Amino acid sequence: MKKILLTLIATVATLTACNDADYKIIENGAYINESLSAKSAKVIITDEGGSTEITPCLSSAAPKDCKFRLEVDEKVLEEYNEKQSTGFVTLPEGQYEIPNEIIIKKGEYTADPVKINIKPLTEDMIGEIFALPLRLVSEDGAVPAMPQTSAFVITTEAITTSTLPQFYGAPMLRSEMPKGPETYSEYTIEVKFQVENMYNRDRAVFVNRGDNFNFVLLRFEDPQRDNNDHKAHSLVQIVGRNRLYMNPSFSFVPNKWQHLALTCDGSQYKLYINGAFAGVKDIPAGPTTFQKFEWFTRGDESSSFWGSCKILMAEARVWSVCRTEAQIQNNMATVSSKSKGLEAYWRMNDGTGNTYADCTGHGHTLTSEYSYTPKWVEGVKSTDESTPWQ
Repeated sequence: MKKILLTLIATVATLTACNDADYKIIENGAYINESLSAKSAKVIITDEGGSTEITPCLSSAAPKDCKFRLEVDEKVLEEYNEKQSTGFVTLPEGQYEIPNEIIIKKGEYTADPVKINIKPLTEDMIGEIFALPLRLVSEDGAVPAMPQTSAFVITTEAITTSTLPQFYGAPMLRSEMPKGPETYSEYTIEVKFQVENMYNRDRAVFVNRGDNFNFVLLRFEDPQRDNNDHKAHSLVQIVGRNRLYMNPSFSFVPNKWQHLALTCDGSQYKLYINGAFAGVKDIPAGPTTFQKFEWFTRGDESSSFWGSCKILMAEARVWSVCRTEAQIQNNMATVSSKSKGLEAYWRMNDGTGNTYADCTGHGHTLTSEYSYTPKWVEGVKSTDESTPWQ
């Protein structure tokens, strides 16, 4: 059973390149106080729900009792998503509570803090990334709202507790293509995992089994022994088109959850470790054909370089779009299964058995070559830095 937590991050919604000062001078204007700060307000919401507050203000004293309201404005979120390269969707009506009326009393500069209640996510909402885009609007026209600082976005990050598979050695997870090989002009590969050690080389994290021009392999490889910068075999090396090689600038750390992402725009690889840019490599231009999706396989067909190393796995994805750095950073914990360009997505939270569903509905079910049944580890939070081995 998956439990739900929710982190609310109240974020300034920067809607245009202009500042309020670029507009004509207003003697008195209404704004949301939090929109003036670069700091985020963070609230943990349990399965009991939670709340956050914002404060409507005036630039000069209210000439009378001034009435305002907060309205949910889809355009605010559209412009926010475009600027931030995010994919938030508006919280459904009924999932939040905002007051019907806000009053700033005569002679005052601020209203009482406005409490916004948000209900816990339902089970079928998990995986979507929600936000509440708000705009402060004058009800009586006495004091107009400022064009930019009257808009505010409350973004949400779902924090889940799941039961995830722990493998001993390479599980050889494979997905055959239901409709045959798939060709993408650009793509992104992502996975979140924890490994026990770095004792050996050529440990494949992902491979597509393509020919020389279409080849994509992510593996633990270099350096062959410890050096001043990296522990042996702690770099996830790209082996790509025409057997071009690239090592990232960051090492993976054993016994901690790590996120790996490879993007390709058709002519260039980029690698990200835990959301941080870790390297770039130019490649011959052209689309890439994927024969299979394979995760945590043997390095070759004759030996198993993973040995008995323990592996915990979550959040594996294949996209037919080149994701941006911001998109990768904002969606390491989860994404919507309906996201544009998401071709295969395994949350790995099936909880039992030895098959792993593709929650996009595209039919890329993962199975183990050996019908390997893992040890299912309960109580893993998406925000955990590490998970004890079972």
